[in-house]
Amino acid sequence: MPHNFSELPDDVETKLAMPLYNHIWPVFKELGWEFYEHSVKTLTDLIYDLLKVRLDEAILVSKKVIDGALPQPDKTMCFMLHPPIVPTRTDLMQGTMKLLYGDSLDCSFQLVDDFKKEMLFIFNAHLEDGIPVDWWIVGQNDDVMERRHMKSGVKIKDIPKKEKTFKKAGIRVIEALEDVRNERTPQWGTSPYLGSISWITTAVNITFETSCWENHALFWDAVNAKEKYGLKEFLAGFTPWPPLLRTMFGMPRPKYCLRGAGLFSDLQLFITTLHENAREWLKNDFPELWRIGYIEQFAKGIPLPAATMECKTTNTKDKKFFENVEFDERWEWKYPKHTRIMLEDLGIDSVDEALNGILLDITHHDGLEADISPKRIISQGMGENTVFRD
Repeated sequence: MPHNFSELPDDVETKLAMPLYNHIWPVFKELGWEFYEHSVKTLTDLIYDLLKVRLDEAILVSKKVIDGALPQPDKTMCFMLHPPIVPTRTDLMQGTMKLLYGDSLDCSFQLVDDFKKEMLFIFNAHLEDGIPVDWWIVGQNDDVMERRHMKSGVKIKDIPKKEKTFKKAGIRVIEALEDVRNERTPQWGTSPYLGSISWITTAVNITFETSCWENHALFWDAVNAKEKYGLKEFLAGFTPWPPLLRTMFGMPRPKYCLRGAGLFSDLQLFITTLHENAREWLKNDFPELWRIGYIEQFAKGIPLPAATMECKTTNTKDKKFFENVEFDERWEWKYPKHTRIMLEDLGIDSVDEALNGILLDITHHDGLEADISPKRIISQGMGENTVFRD
């Protein structure tokens, strides 16, 4: 018997966003509220470790690309330099980062607890010419969380629950962090400072996504949660917005996916990696999440890019959507039929092998009837561990 949406407490800030959480929703539906709450909070530690590993790898690879020491950077993937969530082709990474963020700035990636509305995690980086030259991570119990906003006197960790809107919270956190930045690195005190604030559930949901095209789509959903889905606020967003990203997120969902995939992977489909230590942690501590999040996701198949562009998500703007909610077709995302990539069609033997990362020469230009075979694989793995097929 599946668990019902009504079991979610009304004071959970992202309750009405659940239909947009295509990876978290199945977990709650099968395992219920207590497991959902415990697992999401515990996954904060996993995201902390993931981001650190990904950033270290991205910086190392970027330096090798600049030095000409990385073979075939146009066939090698790693994660975006900041925040390290979106997979990026290494030959495009520095140019894309500079295009999005400019020549010199600080950017703070912030995760907020949906349940207590407290700041859980801050990852701050200073970028010069698209490359992080200084960065630091703040956990929930770090002294920085106890720092107070200069005017309001509110501690950084409490700002999200003291402000009336998520957007205003992001702005106030940046104002408080500017003091920290100016103390630690006064040489960059005049550089612009922007933030990227997100609910932890939003970050967890995106982390479970395996298609880079779907990854872009989930970001669009999170940013446009208010305007397009009728929710109270966005689920993730910048404060303030970089001009180009503001323009891109204002596009319709398919066009944004097209622009995002173009910037980060030259439109190629990448099946995203999950580092081995994170995989083993999930298998041992949360086998249910491993099964629902990855085993069942790959069993269903990875949508083709053209299918991502034609996906019809849930219509949560309909006032009747949340009335007498049972599990019906309203909660199902509509993809064109028979447009998914199965691992066996690529000659991949296991989910573990797939989660090492697979770059494919498949784009939206292949349409809904793409020829899927092992010949479509460009490379496997990420960064220095990439193995090329030719």
